[in-house]
This record gives sequence, C-alpha cells and structure tokens, in this order.
Amino acid sequence: MEGKQPEGMTEEIAALFPDRLVDSELGMIPEGWEYKALGDMINIFDSKRIPLSRSQRKARQGKYPYYGATSIMDYVDDYIFDGVYVLIGEDGSVKKPDGTPFLQYVSGKIWVNNHAHVIQGKRLVTSAASHGERSEGW
Repeated sequence: MEGKQPEGMTEEIAALFPDRLVDSELGMIPEGWEYKALGDMINIFDSKRIPLSRSQRKARQGKYPYYGATSIMDYVDDYIFDGVYVLIGEDGSVKKPDGTPFLQYVSGKIWVNNHAHVIQGKRLVTSAASHGERSEGW
C-alpha cells in the first residue's frame, strides 16, 4: 500500500493486491475484496479419496502417482483424480516443524489416499493462482 515492491513477491503478483483498505462489517479489508465462506471458494473432493494398503499398491504398480499426506508414496495402475489440485495433510501429526500443514500442488492423473484433503478453487480462485498464475477458472 505504500507503493513499495513487497519482498519476495513478483511485480505481477503484487499488482493483484489493492493499494488501500476499506471498512467492512468485520474490520478493514483490501478494497474490492469481500469475506466469503471457504466452501464458497473451493470444492472439496475428500469423499472420492480411496486408501490402498502397501500390499494393494504393490499388486497395482503403475505410472500414476499415489499421494499421501506429505508426498508421493507410490505409483499405481489407475487414477481417481485428473486436474489441478491442492492437497492438505489431514492428520494432526502431519505438520512441518513450524506447525503449518503440508501443502502439495499437484496436477494430472493421480490417486490420493485418505490422509490428504483434496481441494480445487472455484471460479476466479484457482490452485494455479497460488503459484503466480492468473486463471479465470478451470
């Protein structure tokens, strides 16, 4: 808001942020922004997750990444998701040393177990936007 380039942020990303705050029912917010429920901004696909045991994965070796809470755990012969998603580690014990959850930005044909929340942005809020790309949706 002071017209300075934020440290660690590209000029393109900085341009997405308004240069002044306005009063709202919940306090000061950037001009043009509004408060929304998280469910209004993302789709959650947790009900589609299917865990596979180690022996099941071994029997189903293939080319599709099988994601857990923090990383790719294996590769299997099929996929249940195809697109761009953000995976958030679900279990309380799955945190980084600073206490923040593991986030994985994934794309393509993948399988996800039940230890990672699977989310995707709606409308103008996309998983791509979180990585410096502007998108009008999926």
